Amino acid sequence: MLLYDQSLVFPDGKIITSDIGQIGYGWKGLGIQLYTMWAYPVGDGTSRAMVESVLGNHVVSFSQRPVTLGIGPAVLVSVNRDMPAASGAHAIYHECWLIVFHPDPEHTDRQIAYTMQARCGRAFTPDDAAAAMLELAKGWNIPTLQVQGSEKVLDFIRQ
Repeated sequence: MLLYDQSLVFPDGKIITSDIGQIGYGWKGLGIQLYTMWAYPVGDGTSRAMVESVLGNHVVSFSQRPVTLGIGPAVLVSVNRDMPAASGAHAIYHECWLIVFHPDPEHTDRQIAYTMQARCGRAFTPDDAAAAMLELAKGWNIPTLQVQGSEKVLDFIRQ
């Protein structure tokens, strides 16, 4: 597993990865995708600015709270997003994100953000989506760098 790769094993055994072009997976009315990206500015992993840098465009509002997963500390984010003006759609849709931040060993000015994103159907309340995401996180696999002496070793952690 490379530094930027991640995977998710669903309760039904389906596996998705963060490979470029990977299509998400529908699970219990949620559209689930994994993304690996960079976060700026470097902070403690819960700063609003770091979370905003990951969420991208068209965010109308969001709330966040820290959570602890088997793979480490994370941020659970509830997002309301609108569509680009060119789409002609005026709907607001809801997303739920789990984000784990790790230092980027190659660049001290950014962090790696491992993300699990769920686009929620209308039947989901933000609390329902959050509970489903925390359930799915049990199958989330991300790499982590651990320093042993002066040598960097890539470990694979699974919750």
